[in-house]
Amino acid sequence: MMAMMWAGTLIWLAILVVLAVATATWFRHLSHWRRDADDPLAILQLRLARGEISLNEYEALRQHLER
Repeated sequence: MMAMMWAGTLIWLAILVVLAVATATWFRHLSHWRRDADDPLAILQLRLARGEISLNEYEALRQHLER
């Protein structure tokens, strides 16, 4: 009987650890996404990837941002 209680406790602890790790990973990913959203060069690269600007426009804007 005592072994079953320990096993149940260990299972609950394992579930809590998995939930804590998943939550921490999610928050880390979310903060990384927000940081990229505020970075002008990342926005510029995203616009180039989407085809919103040409390569020439990208190069000119990148040089302007790096000054």
